[in-house]
Amino acid sequence: MDFFEQYKQKLTTPEKAVEGVFSGCSLDLGYGAVTPVALDRALTARLPELKDVIMYGGILTHKPACFDLPDAADHFIWNSWHTSQLERHSISRGFVYYVPQRYSEVPVYLRDSIRHLDFVFLMVPPMDSEGRFNLSTSCSHLRAAADIADRVIVEVNKNVPVCLGHPENYVHIDEVDAIVEFDSPMDVFPTPVPTETDLAIARQIVVEIGDGACLQLGIGGLPAAVGSMIVDSDLKDLGIHSEMYCDSFVDMTE
Repeated sequence: MDFFEQYKQKLTTPEKAVEGVFSGCSLDLGYGAVTPVALDRALTARLPELKDVIMYGGILTHKPACFDLPDAADHFIWNSWHTSQLERHSISRGFVYYVPQRYSEVPVYLRDSIRHLDFVFLMVPPMDSEGRFNLSTSCSHLRAAADIADRVIVEVNKNVPVCLGHPENYVHIDEVDAIVEFDSPMDVFPTPVPTETDLAIARQIVVEIGDGACLQLGIGGLPAAVGSMIVDSDLKDLGIHSEMYCDSFVDMTE
């Protein structure tokens, strides 16, 4: 059977894909901008009849539908690998917890400590000609989650970018148990607008940077101000050692 015939046989609705979720099960709901949307909504419709569902995720860029359940803590626990503002603001509601770990070790933690998940839900770009689904912007640990999951369910979204690199950036159609299709827009963080205070601090920082300096810039008004001033400067031969490639780095590259 060719890959595309397998694809057709495994294609289903979000509602059918989550029918097997049960009370007390464990599941990974993706990560960051590729947290599934249709599967989350279908799962949320089922959660009122379930108890003690253990979920993993992190760096939420949109609020999952399940977070809007008024009695969310009665039905599931959200374990975050890295909390975003959305997750931090939900901790007081009693269903969001942070998993203390070094993020680079999450794949080892999944394989050696958690060892088993009942489900993993992945938002992925369309399958390639070799039957592979790219793990896109969350290739950091989701291959490990798929390795320990009983069922792998993918939400195919044509708007999801392909991220090349490591062999662990993919799951193969042979490993996938169900496929749903849903073309939601990708989440994008708006570029922060620096305040006058940010600009004043940035001016003092930029004059201390010399040619050949190695930079790390994060998210926020102050890093954005520093970055924009570097773009307009005569600095050259700069290096980057960063956890993210923020807008200012794109401007510097161009």
